[in-house]
Amino acid sequence: MIPEHLYDLAFQYRGTKLWKKLYDSDIFAVRLPDGKIGYCTVMGNLGDYIALGLYVEAKGWQSYRQMASMNELHMAPQDLGELLNLQDCMQCLFENRAEMDPEDVAEVQANARRLGISLRGRNTYPHFLRFRPGYVPWSIDDEVEQGYMASALAAAAEVARRLKKAADKEALGLAPIEEGGQVPLLEPPSEEGGGWRWSTTELAPPPPRGTPHPHLLQRAPGHKDPKGPQERRAGVRGYPPPQRGL
Repeated sequence: MIPEHLYDLAFQYRGTKLWKKLYDSDIFAVRLPDGKIGYCTVMGNLGDYIALGLYVEAKGWQSYRQMASMNELHMAPQDLGELLNLQDCMQCLFENRAEMDPEDVAEVQANARRLGISLRGRNTYPHFLRFRPGYVPWSIDDEVEQGYMASALAAAAEVARRLKKAADKEALGLAPIEEGGQVPLLEPPSEEGGGWRWSTTELAPPPPRGTPHPHLLQRAPGHKDPKGPQERRAGVRGYPPPQRGL
């Protein structure tokens, strides 16, 4: 079950419409509760797939780089679908009711009623998914990872707040990423109070040239894919092509 405060943050994030101001290559980082760094990507500028993605530490970040470079290749849809299953990230995405399981729909509706929020329109149902290499995407049910996602959503709301006052996104250090470049690092307010602290951090370096691409997902003997909405999430819908190249 997803805690109420995570829904609070998700609906707050959706209200910012940050995806109309940033591309998914405008990366920012957040200091997570255990001190790790999470890299955040805002998806939705094209209007089809609205989500906040979180990639934890170097391993997760390389997963993003890998997916971005793979999308530059001309691949058959089924092969791309397999590559999507190599992602190592968390997402808060906004789906339509028909794309979700009934239990998830009921939970979203209960929280929307609690907050007095309307769910009319497209892409209004928040859904929290964990993508693990080799596994079908599933709900974020680990408390630590729920805390990670909460930090990412709160940081995204802070980015949206600062963008309202900034001359442009470049003034905040938000620009298409470059190899070995730096991105804004947001650290949450301390227990003593105060606001968010902004600095910068270097992106994890890419793998050495010549590093082979991973093999496509191999299903174990007797493996059966789930049916229904969860099966759709394991396919190409699980992650959109980047809106700008690296």
